[in-house]
Amino acid sequence: MRKTLRKWLKSGPKLGIDHIQLVGLSVVASGDVHWTRRVTWFLFLCCGVGLAIFYIGIQVSLFSAGYIGVTVHASSNTTTHLPAITVCAEQKYDFNNLHRLWLQYRPGSAMPEDAEMQLLDVANLSLSDIWTRGGYEKKELVRRCLLGPGTTCEDLGSWSSVFTEYGLCFTYTGGMTRLDGPLYGLYLQLNYSRHPFGQIFKGYKIAIHDIRSPAAFRINDGFKCPVRNEKFGCYLLRSVAMQTISQLNRRNAPCTSVLGYDMQACLSSCVYSEVARRAGCRLPYMDVSWPECRGRKQVENALNVAKEQIFSGKFNMSLCNCPKPCTYVMYTEHGDTTWNYVRTSTVKVYLTSIEKHSLVETYTYVGADLGGDIGGIIGLMLGASVLTAVQVLEVITSRSSKFLAARMKTGTR
Repeated sequence: MRKTLRKWLKSGPKLGIDHIQLVGLSVVASGDVHWTRRVTWFLFLCCGVGLAIFYIGIQVSLFSAGYIGVTVHASSNTTTHLPAITVCAEQKYDFNNLHRLWLQYRPGSAMPEDAEMQLLDVANLSLSDIWTRGGYEKKELVRRCLLGPGTTCEDLGSWSSVFTEYGLCFTYTGGMTRLDGPLYGLYLQLNYSRHPFGQIFKGYKIAIHDIRSPAAFRINDGFKCPVRNEKFGCYLLRSVAMQTISQLNRRNAPCTSVLGYDMQACLSSCVYSEVARRAGCRLPYMDVSWPECRGRKQVENALNVAKEQIFSGKFNMSLCNCPKPCTYVMYTEHGDTTWNYVRTSTVKVYLTSIEKHSLVETYTYVGADLGGDIGGIIGLMLGASVLTAVQVLEVITSRSSKFLAARMKTGTR
């Protein structure tokens, strides 16, 4: 068996360096060429190899750096979905509703300033019950809502009640538009007039946000629509530009491609879980799996913890494992606020363009570019190609087989 293998290794062709079809290499390897010509070609080959190695090193470092480029795409849409709109009153309670609730459990007595806290113990109600029954009704806050001429908001979307730090609020989702501009966006007419004499109504807090983002977490990023001296309402024009961002999942800027993931929802769950853990219960607007706070003592403690951790900025958001989504919609708002000469407040939210703008991150230098540049510089400096590499491999294989055959012959002796 050993003899047969040695014979097979020895039977292969004996290839020398002159077998490699590389410009100048045969001249250097030939003994019949004058030494000056051999030295000249040797220097040329050394310079070519050195320059090729230097250039390849630069290109490899460029590839390793992973430089990013952004490509902008624009496409027309026949119908564009509007973002969610959340409307809150600056005060938590409708005075009349809260007063009616108080008289139900304390008939004939004057309603104190801390009626909310007293009702927690007197009536054994939860805070969410008090916010719901003592809060505002949607029909009393939002008197009119249109989506373009002749189309009511309810024709295309729907309103839903939601708890925030402002108490009971209302979120509109499902709005769509076919055209851009103020005439074809969302038109809200806000007019609250049920407060009694001497009870000041401060105005509204409105947030524009992604449908998947929790309103309770985004309401603080919203804008105010104040009421001036109970006589003049605000007039708000809010233009919204929508862009779809697609970024690469890189080591120094990680992101997640989980379908339906929203970073704001993840952050709110993280923050609210920490507040609930410290307080031992949750407030109505915290969408976490903790029991709701009951009784004045628990509620006041939870409110203090929330104020300290959330609104005073003590909680460290970087502790939450909430990476950015790799693809998300970014809303950029611009607006102006003036005063209406009537008590009614008007809010218009519209799109600056119905074109879909997408910003896509891509690597500016990929593997195909690296391979093409390496092949080009080797071909330019040395006149080599992939076939040259095959010839080099043939020479190495031939020399290795002859060497092994000689070693095996020596071993048999």
